[in-house]
This record gives sequence, C-alpha cells and structure tokens, in this order.
Amino acid sequence: MLIGEDCSMCRDGGVPTNPFSDLIAETRSSYVRLCVNQSQPGYCVVISKRHVPELHDLSSAERSGFIDDIAATGRVITELFDPVKLANLMMGFRMPHLHCHIYPQYRNDDPFALIDPQRGDIRLSATEWTHRLESIRASFASISR
Repeated sequence: MLIGEDCSMCRDGGVPTNPFSDLIAETRSSYVRLCVNQSQPGYCVVISKRHVPELHDLSSAERSGFIDDIAATGRVITELFDPVKLANLMMGFRMPHLHCHIYPQYRNDDPFALIDPQRGDIRLSATEWTHRLESIRASFASISR
C-alpha cells in the first residue's frame, strides 16, 4: 500500500460520497471531506491528491497547497462550530496515503484524554447531514485560500 496499489483513498478520495465521508471540495492539492462519524461536530479529513505516505514526499508546491487546504478547513470548522482547539492529525499507520484528520476539541472535552477519531459513532439525520455539509461547502468556497 505504500506505493498506492489498491489504495482506497486513491480510489474514493474524490467521489461525491463513500461509506466514510462526503466530498466538501476538491482543490488543486487535496480532497476535503466531511466524516460521516460526527462524534466531534465538524470532523473532517483532507486527503492529498497524490499518493504519498509522508508529507516530505510531496513537492514544495504540493505540500504548500495541502497545508493551505488543512488551514482553510480548520478556519471553516472554527467559524461554524467554535471549537476551543483543532487537532490536525497525520497518522496513516493503517492507511499510508497522506491525509490529515481535522478533529475539533470543545469546551466539554477532556483536554488530557487521548484523541481517537474512531471514538463514538454519531450519525446525523439526513436533514442535519445535508445542512451541515452544505454549510461547510458554502463556507469553504467563500474563504480565500
């Protein structure tokens, strides 16, 4: 999987919907997606368009675009959901395709708890999901990157 053979992120990163997330935006460098599990309101993932396992494997221009997309997504989450802090997690141990979980932390969250993006399973109703997705899309489209 390090070289991208049978990589589900390569295959599903740009599709409108998959079992784990829906596409918010496609940029020159990334796919920005809203995670189906909204255990933390606004939880998103930014996926590099090019399959690389590490940030340093991107060219300078690709890396700059990828980080700009992470920052833009964080700005949108902050404006819409008012978290106290964002955790930008680039792990990839199970899926070695460069991606960043943008995981909001809120006032009631334990600041000493280990962060686990798989924790909980909060699924929104279809109406709530559509509203959240559309509001994030509109905000993402309106910010300057």
